[in-house]
Amino acid sequence: MREIKFRLWNLKGEYMFSNNNEEILLNIDGSSLWFHKVHYYDGTDLLEIDDFEIMQYTGLKDSNGVEIYEGDIVRATSQGDWGNFEVKWRQDGSPQWILYPAWKSGKIWQLHGMLNADGEYQDTVKIIGNIYENPDLLED
Repeated sequence: MREIKFRLWNLKGEYMFSNNNEEILLNIDGSSLWFHKVHYYDGTDLLEIDDFEIMQYTGLKDSNGVEIYEGDIVRATSQGDWGNFEVKWRQDGSPQWILYPAWKSGKIWQLHGMLNADGEYQDTVKIIGNIYENPDLLED
């Protein structure tokens, strides 16, 4: 079974939460998604969904074993060339996680995983930041 994880970028406070370290609990109730921040000192506070960008875990880890999320900026190589790319979900065509832009410098760039010795899916890309905290990493 695929592990479902998310992280959230707070648009107002400009900081990241993730549910893999139990800072955020995500709940699906019927067809709606709601979440709340866990406060270790005074219970819970409900958070407004419109205050956040939600990014899903791809199910892959980078070359250092770090989980790759939507919105990450990764450094990748293709046919000897290097580039920086945003990790995105592509819904049209064949739905899949892609490196954006997928076509750059006359080459196609892909995000794909291979099973490593520990039984986890890992990619050869390296996470160098994310689109919220490090947008300058995407500039050529």
